[in-house]
Amino acid sequence: MGCVQRGDFLLSGGQDASVYVDLRRVPSRFKTFVRLARAMLVVMKAIKTSCDYIADVPTAPSRLVGAIEILSGIPSLSPVLERKQTGLDLPILGLYEKTKRVLLIDDVATTGQSITFAARILRKEGLVVKDALVAVDRQQGAEKLLSSLEIRLHRVFTLSELLKLT
Repeated sequence: MGCVQRGDFLLSGGQDASVYVDLRRVPSRFKTFVRLARAMLVVMKAIKTSCDYIADVPTAPSRLVGAIEILSGIPSLSPVLERKQTGLDLPILGLYEKTKRVLLIDDVATTGQSITFAARILRKEGLVVKDALVAVDRQQGAEKLLSSLEIRLHRVFTLSELLKLT
């Protein structure tokens, strides 16, 4: 499927990497996509975190969050990274109540910066973010950064576990 590629890559956070994980290709393989969404649901149940909403980190996983929303019945939200100063100019897409818990979902975590940015938007609007779930944790600092913000990082795979499967 080509989701895991080897070579010389520059990651979005500026790091050099010899492995690139691109899960944006997964929705094109419906059965694999559903399996990934279900695997994330299994982790959600295993960590026993209660959440009122799930939210994407709006750089890639919106379709995955949509699939999890359908399978779980938990409504989704989407923090807006770049506000356009037009229309309603909302910081979060979706209906929500302040003080409710949100589980952030991302496809791949490297440094945790994207998750941090999304968490700040949600928290600024009065929502509670204590957990984040990713399909793949590259183990390059995300867990440490998120922990400093009192956010627990949960994963389906570490990068090394994923590489053993490919």
